[in-house]
Amino acid sequence: MSWEETKVILADLEKFCQNDDDIQRIRNIKKLKKQAMNLIAEGELDAIELIRKCSEEVNSVKKNAEMLAAQTPSSPEIEALENQLRSLEVDIRERHDEKKATLEQVMELEEKLAVMRATISGFSQEIAYDVPMMKYILSLYANIANIKWDFQKTKDKKVCGCFVNNKVVQNFSFDESELSPFQVANKLWDTINMY
Repeated sequence: MSWEETKVILADLEKFCQNDDDIQRIRNIKKLKKQAMNLIAEGELDAIELIRKCSEEVNSVKKNAEMLAAQTPSSPEIEALENQLRSLEVDIRERHDEKKATLEQVMELEEKLAVMRATISGFSQEIAYDVPMMKYILSLYANIANIKWDFQKTKDKKVCGCFVNNKVVQNFSFDESELSPFQVANKLWDTINMY
């Protein structure tokens, strides 16, 4: 196993251990769901109440229209009531359409939530398999090579650590900006071979 492969494995392991994107996505999904549920509840109550009021007004206008029907057909009061009746019917249809659109949005959000849950489940299954395998590989590599890595200095483009053999500890530090990966690997093997 080369140094580059080891670095890739260690970088992946560190990314898995520090990655909290899934947690944030879950929190965002829960927040969106709560907002959607609140909007649904408010929309249903507002729409139902508005429809009820509009229906009452329509019934009231119809009663007035029936009473005025006995009057002359060209009465301005009848025309005004008929106009009011038409506008109320349009308003009821608009409110009904708004409610339908809100319900469609809720359905879309629920579908997105289901997709996100499936994605999170997939990530959880991958991590459940990859992390133990990565731990095993790193443990095996460390036991074979007797190298203890200093991961804090890898951010400074340095390969650092120590080689432990027969109670002898030999520290090493190689600057990756000055040496190629091949040269770093050779220097590591030279260090191991000295002890």
